[in-house]
Amino acid sequence: MTVLLMGFRSGAARALEKMKVPYIIWSEKELLNSRTAKKIIIDKFPVEKNDLQIYLSDLSDVTHVISSTEAGVIPGSKIRKWLDLHRNKDSVITRCTDKLEMKKFLSQKNIPMTKFLPSRAMKAEDIVGELGLPVVNKVRLSSGGRGVQFLSTLEEVESSMSRDSYFEKPLDGTEGSIESFVINGEIVFTNITQYFKNGECNIVPGQYTQQINEKIEELNSNVLSALRIKWGMTHLEYYLLDNGEILFGEVALRPPGGYIMEALKESYGINFWELFINVEINMQKTELKFKKSNSSTIIIHPGEGTVSSITGIDKIKKLESFKKLKLKINIGDKIDQRDGVGEDYGHAIMTNTNSKNLLRDIKSFYSLLEITL
Repeated sequence: MTVLLMGFRSGAARALEKMKVPYIIWSEKELLNSRTAKKIIIDKFPVEKNDLQIYLSDLSDVTHVISSTEAGVIPGSKIRKWLDLHRNKDSVITRCTDKLEMKKFLSQKNIPMTKFLPSRAMKAEDIVGELGLPVVNKVRLSSGGRGVQFLSTLEEVESSMSRDSYFEKPLDGTEGSIESFVINGEIVFTNITQYFKNGECNIVPGQYTQQINEKIEELNSNVLSALRIKWGMTHLEYYLLDNGEILFGEVALRPPGGYIMEALKESYGINFWELFINVEINMQKTELKFKKSNSSTIIIHPGEGTVSSITGIDKIKKLESFKKLKLKINIGDKIDQRDGVGEDYGHAIMTNTNSKNLLRDIKSFYSLLEITL
């Protein structure tokens, strides 16, 4: 058995090593840590089968292909097809990566969502006439907030018309996500994640009422059923409006980012990267422990500039909920502008059996950590 890991996520690599599964990494980016992979390929993902054979002369050596990143989903599906391995249908992969095709298809299945329009099929005046201003412009093949533009004038809308994107009417409310494992078309596990601060702080599981939880789970079930996803891990983002209505945002067929996998481990008492690998390789149900705690991930990005001081770390480590803090910056380091939630300069993990105490410590974290630029 050899797994071809499309896109590098350290959690997936560590899980493969712990499970003693030989694996090959294919990444478009240089790796800071190569782990113990049999082979490491640093190049653009293959477009044709010949591109694959350049690096893998013996294709029969690959028994499983696992896509752990958004960019690896489509090429990973292509490779499964070339090697005649178990896979979801091409239409499923397209609808879980191309946001416009996703919304077109699911809107026909009566999935509730905000109104949207393609960027190239209409004039800017017509888009503003239907959606109003301000309006949101999103790239079709992207994730983590990359390429999102908030436009407030007709001129700004016109300048975005050439992008391979779509426009949406902005919403008043909050965002969140629901993670699922699907095996043989059946949802065998779900977790609702609350975005306490969008793009910065997540709470696992979300602190919602039972009624709200049921609405989110119903939306998730309807979306995954409509898409006919047969197996894998899904990450669906939703909008919770001020009136309690739940709207669909987008769905991905891969593990979540934002260190949510770490928070899942803390809350449920099981390594979710290992669970993900098990589902991908064995496609069997795995017994999950019941929720034992409430966890939070806090992503650290101080903004653009040069770091002049960092204070509050010692006090943060004394918080009741403190579990982990990893900073990747020092005084004097230059910080680049943040283009997506996948870009950070550190993160923290907080966990507590008491949800109120967790919320208290999250607020304390934000008041204690000071990174001056």
